[in-house]
Amino acid sequence: MEFNLERFEHLAYSRQVELAARELFVLLHNLDANYGVLQNFRADSLKAMQIDPDTVDLHVLTRVAGAISALISDPHFTFSDSGFKQVTRLLWVGQERTKESFAKFFAMIGKPLCEKVEFVCSDMWQPYLEMTARHCPNALNILDRFHIVARMNKAIDEVRADEARRMTRDGYEPVLKKSRWCLLKRRENLTGIHPHFLLTNQEKSLSADTTTNRVAA
Repeated sequence: MEFNLERFEHLAYSRQVELAARELFVLLHNLDANYGVLQNFRADSLKAMQIDPDTVDLHVLTRVAGAISALISDPHFTFSDSGFKQVTRLLWVGQERTKESFAKFFAMIGKPLCEKVEFVCSDMWQPYLEMTARHCPNALNILDRFHIVARMNKAIDEVRADEARRMTRDGYEPVLKKSRWCLLKRRENLTGIHPHFLLTNQEKSLSADTTTNRVAA
């Protein structure tokens, strides 16, 4: 699905809240599918405005933010999809990214409501995880997959570098050099030489357990 910036702005500013909400859903879906990268969007006005390519994302997101502000300020703003309908509103904004600041949100909604929360979506910042577990004991904390993938990639690369140094130190051929992108690629993107490379190095007992421990840490 393609997000159309001009269409979204028109719908948001003309208070066509239901259609605007659906267009916003397309944007959020695309951002999620592309790990936060702005892709699959149409903005015909950018060509006429001759926007610097390096600032396109900032320009688009600034306009999106303005339209979203207009959209959610409408008291009748709702979001529905496949028959599901609920009122959507911003509940709270913290001034600082600290446990003390975050605790104010739970204090605001109260313990009875906290215990009714079923799902929480957050990144892997430890205070988020700790405070959610403490105040919402019945909630499933769904982690942002962007940060999971980022941590996994970092762990794999660290282990690869450690193993490359160990193999060189132990007198083995440094086959892991320049293998970073081979190891990080998706299976469907591997070229003809990659499966052979991975199969060959599987016999060299690379530290899979170490990678798992680093991701979990």
